[in-house]
Amino acid sequence: MMKKRGGNRRTHTPRVGPRTQVIPHPPPASTCLSHKGRLRFITNAAFAGNITFQNLLDTINVSTSATTATDLFWMVRVKRVQIWCNGLTNTTQTIELSFTGTINGLVGDEQMHSDMSMGIEPAHVDARPSAKSQASQWQSSQSAPAWFMDIPAASVVDIVCEFRNNFVGAAPVVLSAPVGATTGQVCLRGLDGLPTATTKFPPVGSTNVN
Repeated sequence: MMKKRGGNRRTHTPRVGPRTQVIPHPPPASTCLSHKGRLRFITNAAFAGNITFQNLLDTINVSTSATTATDLFWMVRVKRVQIWCNGLTNTTQTIELSFTGTINGLVGDEQMHSDMSMGIEPAHVDARPSAKSQASQWQSSQSAPAWFMDIPAASVVDIVCEFRNNFVGAAPVVLSAPVGATTGQVCLRGLDGLPTATTKFPPVGSTNVN
């Protein structure tokens, strides 16, 4: 005699316990404020010297009073620096840039980037720090040099940096006091860390400056 298939079947109810129960939880969250962008400056005088990490962080700041301001971002790393300089009649113009540094742990790749204008053709340098040099690593506000450059007046300087703020600790105060700032405004200032009134690197593209 053949047994009939089918019939009543028991349904298995999974056992719920400490090892099988799944409790939903929120996904990981990041509260880091970051920005990557290009800032442009045009020199109103010749410049030969270092641009520090503090100078870079001071370029974007928030005015806390008419004469005080703090950095909007607290960490920075350099992605790219470009410089253009017009040629002059019957002469040449030279631009030089080096990701230098003499402090242990903050040494750059030391490579010198240089170009010279000829006739109406401008000089142009497009420099990126090597991946393992300290200019390309995250740095806080400090007086260590990010790079050295020697450039004439009327040079166009573009910097591409990545900025970051993790909301831990106190915001760094800008090195040089602003002049006539409006409280609460996000402002730009010169690449050399000086207020717009005295800088050799007036910023381009913003009416909020200090």
